[in-house]
Amino acid sequence: WQTHFGALQPTAWWVYNTHLNYAFFCQGFPGLAEHVVYDFLHTPPRKVMILGAGYSSCSTVVASLTGLDYWKIPQISYASTSPELSNKAFYPNFYRTIPADTSFNAPRIAILKEFNWSHAAIIYQEEDIHRAAVEHLQEEFLKNNIHRITSEGFRDSPATQMATLKRTNMACMARAITHSHYVDLTYRSSCQAYKLGMYGSRYQHIILGYIEKNWWLPQGAYSDCTAEEVLKAANSLLMTDYLWHATDDMFTVSGKTVKRFFEEYDNKVPAALRDEHAGYAYDAVWTMALALNRSIARNPGLRLDLLPYGDNSTNHVMIQELALMNFTGVTGPVAFTSTGDRIGDTNIFQLIDGKKVPVALYQSYLGTINWKGYNTIIWPGEYSERAYQLQSVSVVLFVFMSVISLACICASLFFLWFNTKYKAIRYIKMSSPNLNNAMIFGCVLNYVSVLLFGLDG
Repeated sequence: WQTHFGALQPTAWWVYNTHLNYAFFCQGFPGLAEHVVYDFLHTPPRKVMILGAGYSSCSTVVASLTGLDYWKIPQISYASTSPELSNKAFYPNFYRTIPADTSFNAPRIAILKEFNWSHAAIIYQEEDIHRAAVEHLQEEFLKNNIHRITSEGFRDSPATQMATLKRTNMACMARAITHSHYVDLTYRSSCQAYKLGMYGSRYQHIILGYIEKNWWLPQGAYSDCTAEEVLKAANSLLMTDYLWHATDDMFTVSGKTVKRFFEEYDNKVPAALRDEHAGYAYDAVWTMALALNRSIARNPGLRLDLLPYGDNSTNHVMIQELALMNFTGVTGPVAFTSTGDRIGDTNIFQLIDGKKVPVALYQSYLGTINWKGYNTIIWPGEYSERAYQLQSVSVVLFVFMSVISLACICASLFFLWFNTKYKAIRYIKMSSPNLNNAMIFGCVLNYVSVLLFGLDG
């Protein structure tokens, strides 16, 4: 333990201090991130694993470097959510403790199926990160027999696309509209929904839940709607969000409860430096520590920090340990898919009078939504939740009708025998006995159907 935790400490220390020194300059700039990580890798000691980056744009650059044969360094991110990073052909050593943006598609599908919404529309921002998630969502629609009414992308203003949704929804009766865009455009799309009357009992909007607080306030120069108008259109919408932390009383791999971890975090970290990704970062560090520690059994006495970069055996062992990783972290169960994505649960909220109200939890391991212990969904307008009730007939009525049907079957068989036996008689021959037999056979089938259709209830 001490050897491998010691190997991890310089990396964690450097990342922490570099964040403090470069955060103002490196936010979202891939070029500078490439320069920083290149200098970092050429500075002793040998780096066994890399923690970060936070921004997806920076992680793509770092992951492309660490995935090269010259380096072969496992990388764990705690905040990069771009679906592009799931491509193992380009980023073979990249893993993340925060779920990818495509992880919200499974709970979206589960919501649609839960309420039997078989028609849905999609509106999204024309950005690579949103486009990739929407393409994956469209594939999931096909797999789950959900009809996609339309898929509308926009860059700056969703006015035209929302008007198109209005027309297609009126024609096709789409119930759900899924959104994928950033905070300022969420305000704009909700404003357009208010102007077009696309809210109330006929519409159910589903948006990303990790956008900024008070997103319904006017955004900069775009202020066509008041906060009250946007909230009126957005009231009762559903939101899919990350599971930022598990239940307070859950014990984690460190032996501490989730509540204890955040108490220590708040005590040690100034309010100005706190980040909502702290839980995912903590689980990322534990992922690195456990992977390093478990490599001892495979290579006893081996100093990973003394091996040259690009060592195949070392990289193979570390990747295998990451693929088998399974522990309870601050953000819930930690495990990875074959593409290095986090298998994590998803919170489902509903916006009620400007407040995010928890209504359910999507459990990714089970592929189901847990509604127990959460608030009941409040449906907008005059919408009544559809209920299903099995209706059946009484046993007495079934027995009575069965007796009558059996009697009629016996009578029909008697007439069939009589018609066949005396078909040579002139009067019977003139009544078309073959046609009579066909009608008798049809009557028997009708009487039998009474028995069969009554068996199921």
